[in-house]
Parts: sequence; structure tokens; C-alpha cells
Amino acid sequence: MNPSIRSTVFHSLSLPAALLLFSGCYQFKAAGQLGYAEWALDGDVGFASGSTSADIGQDIDSAFGLGDDQGLLYGRATFDTGVPAFTVSGFEFEEKGTGTLTKNFGGNPLLSAGATVDSDFELSDLEASPVFDIELGPGTISPGLAADYFDFEVSNVNGLASELVELEAPVPLAVLRAAADIGIVSGMAEVGYMEADLDEVTARFVDIDAMVTLHATEVLDLWVGCRHLAIDGDGVIDDDTFHADIRIAGIMLGGGVRF
Repeated sequence: MNPSIRSTVFHSLSLPAALLLFSGCYQFKAAGQLGYAEWALDGDVGFASGSTSADIGQDIDSAFGLGDDQGLLYGRATFDTGVPAFTVSGFEFEEKGTGTLTKNFGGNPLLSAGATVDSDFELSDLEASPVFDIELGPGTISPGLAADYFDFEVSNVNGLASELVELEAPVPLAVLRAAADIGIVSGMAEVGYMEADLDEVTARFVDIDAMVTLHATEVLDLWVGCRHLAIDGDGVIDDDTFHADIRIAGIMLGGGVRF
């Protein structure tokens, strides 16, 4: 069986649109950033047929053959209307590997301990977050909202058996962003967090994004940053037990433009 957690999308775009109508005296600002990221997957995943309290977690590296550094594109755009600032960012992480299960994965006998499996991990992230700047000298503190997506699949090498562990988004996150600008250099750190306990499922998400930007000219930027995303979930869905303790982290760098 395929466990699935589905969260309802919340749409809060009407508030930024309304506030924009009342910000005529504010000079609209926008910035776009595009870069290269190199991130690695770490942690463990487990899936068992039926309800159980046993330890079902398996190391992502040895059991599924995942965990090597992966290169991907990262994009981010910011629109500052004064109240609020609106940010959209996104990436798509995918890794495939071959490993040897150390425990049973699901209820199919072909996916038992010792079986060789092909694994496919996908994580798509699209963040669309309004944040409300609170001025603090040369910097700002900004609360807001965000969302993340998660998808993981493992199948045996001959394709006769497969199990899918899937979390389809968006999962809403509370966001707190801190930023500072000292002229030629600016910095930003953003932390997103969500913790939920629903029925027989507990889940926690942490998303940390930080970057330092060098304003090379009046319109061109160079930036370097890092990202850390952690997903920790346990529970019973459709009478099956799942466990996920997954982290993706690494560096990123690129360029951008400002208007």
C-alpha cells in the first residue's frame, strides 16, 4: 500500500495584493537570483506493512544507495512592496541509487532484508511567502509563511515489486527571516518550521536558508549561501507504519539582478 500525507493548500495572496494598493508612496523593489547548488541527502527511511512499534528505519546510504552530492539549479525572486515583501523560490532535487535493504520495506516479500533495490528520491520545493518587515537599525526581522514538498520511492531491481512513501504538499511552514544591508554587502537568514500531531501521525519540518550577497554594481549581484532542510515523520497511515528522518544540506552560489 502507498502511504500518503496530503495537506491543504492555503492561499494568502489576497493580503499582499490589497496592501500593494495602499503602498503608492513606496518605491517598488524587485530582485531575481539564479545559481548552482550542490547538496547531499542523509538520514533514514522505513516502511512496514501493518501497525508496529519496531524499529523500521534504514540508512539512506547503505540500504538505498543514496547520499552522494547532487548538483541542481536554485532560483529565487523577491518583490518588496513596503508592506509586505513577497518572496518566491524553488528547486528540484532528485537522486537515484542502488542499495541493499537491511530490513523489510513494506509487505512485499521481494522487498525484504538482503534484497537489492533501486531507489528514486525526489524533493520539489516551491516557496511563496509574504513576510512583514520590522525595521531594526540597518536590518529587518520578518515573519511570514512557506511550503515544502516531499516524494520518495523504492523498488527492487527487476521491477516486480515497489513501494512508495509519499508526502504531497504544500506543507505550510511558519517563517522568520532576518536581513541586514550595509551597502555593498547584504545578508539574509530564513528559518521555516512546522510541527504537527494529527491522528496517528507526527511530523516536523525545519527549513533553513542563508546567503550573503555582494552588490557588484547598481543592478548586478553575486551571492553565496547554504541550505538545510530536515523532515522528521512517524506514524500509521492506511494501517501501515512509516518512518522518515531525512536531511538535505549543502552550499549554493550564483548571480542576480535588482530593479
